[in-house]
Amino acid sequence: MKVFKNIEISRLYGVSPTSVANWLENAVNKRNNLEITEINSRHFILDTASNRTQMVKLVTIGRKHKSKDLYKTINPSQEFYKIFGSEQVADIVNNLILYKEIPNKYNYWGKGADNWRDFVDRCISQKVKNIVNDTPEMLDNALNYIVEQVEENEEINIVDIGIGTVHHLKSFIKKLKNVRKINKYIGVDLSTAMIDLADKNLKSWFGNTLVTEFHNLDFTRSSIQETLFYNSQTKDSKRNIVFLLGGTLQNEREYIEALLSLKNSLGENDILVLGHTLDTPEAKHDFELSINRDSDSFEKIPELEKWIPEIIGLTDNFYEVETYYDDQAKSRFMKLVCTHDIEINFETDKFQKSLFLKKGSKITTWRHAHHSAEEVLAILSNLDLFTKFLVASNDNMHLLTVSTKKYYDL
Repeated sequence: MKVFKNIEISRLYGVSPTSVANWLENAVNKRNNLEITEINSRHFILDTASNRTQMVKLVTIGRKHKSKDLYKTINPSQEFYKIFGSEQVADIVNNLILYKEIPNKYNYWGKGADNWRDFVDRCISQKVKNIVNDTPEMLDNALNYIVEQVEENEEINIVDIGIGTVHHLKSFIKKLKNVRKINKYIGVDLSTAMIDLADKNLKSWFGNTLVTEFHNLDFTRSSIQETLFYNSQTKDSKRNIVFLLGGTLQNEREYIEALLSLKNSLGENDILVLGHTLDTPEAKHDFELSINRDSDSFEKIPELEKWIPEIIGLTDNFYEVETYYDDQAKSRFMKLVCTHDIEINFETDKFQKSLFLKKGSKITTWRHAHHSAEEVLAILSNLDLFTKFLVASNDNMHLLTVSTKKYYDL
């Protein structure tokens, strides 16, 4: 029968090796209900459902007896539960338990949409060299190629995934409208706040001259195949141009799986336009995420990544901020390093869950993947995506690729 190593229990349940040794000694002396076995004169805790339940109880009992001076108990605010429903709270809790991570996709809910708008506005007004300003530049360079793929009397659907403020596509849409090549703008986003902001911007820029359609869903979990198929069967449009730009893909923990899900949704005539961040020295060390560059220091977490921990109850007196580039993961990370032992009590109408974070625990609040141009092309090829066109930004920090499924030849 499978057994636990003591170090495994320590890691899984967030307890010290000494505590595990005490559990085992008490089990030997019949002072708790853990099931054990003896192998080569050593005792081990069996890996059973019953033991897992008992260990959760032992952890709970231990925390109740722990001195209040040694750990901090926090509770998420009402604002947290107002913004996020039980499904999202469960996802956040699960990611904290399994990966010590708050998924970046939730940063654009609630006030996060306004934070992103302010960040984009600041980047544009101050002409910051980053993905916000590099993306429209690369799209301009790809415009002629994309238009050449469209038949003479055909109009295309722009399918924008992770829509943000839509500033990245504003110039592109305008130029397509000028040559009468756009049928409809279709926005796909998990955040209703972001959808509302994008809808407002598009109406401000184009009035009623642009047909729009929005879908509130998570492209990493829900297929957009049906949306793409139906919109490619109209009389005037047989092609969708699917855009995934602005770092949305690179912020995903399961980067390849998210891209595979999207690829599987594509139809035979669809074109996929992706933004990538290259692994240049400048890009690896870019952590400039401040909304107001004059007031946010690099030692503190920017508002973009701060607000969710804050409404969970993790205010900045409970952590220090760590930013770095991980060569093995080929990603930039921003993490909160807990300065106290912390217990977070989550409660919704469907579940209650207490989460314990030990001092020194690191919570990922932001990640961004990097690849060389060669690696990008290899990843796309391995997923049966054939890259027909690519262009790098002037600063060589970002790359834009235009691809189709391999079975389809433009």
